[in-house]
Amino acid sequence: MLAGVDADKAAPEVVAARILDGVADGDSVVWPDDASARAGSVYLADPVRLEEMLAG
Repeated sequence: MLAGVDADKAAPEVVAARILDGVADGDSVVWPDDASARAGSVYLADPVRLEEMLAG
């Protein structure tokens, strides 16, 4: 999904582990890496702010 994006990417093993941990914990939302966790915290606090951040 991010093949053309020049950015740090989480290792597949990290993503898989976080997803499995979240499912095992019964979480309804799982942030599979640090970047998505940061974006998710902004989204949960102020979705419009995240939209503005992503729009540039």
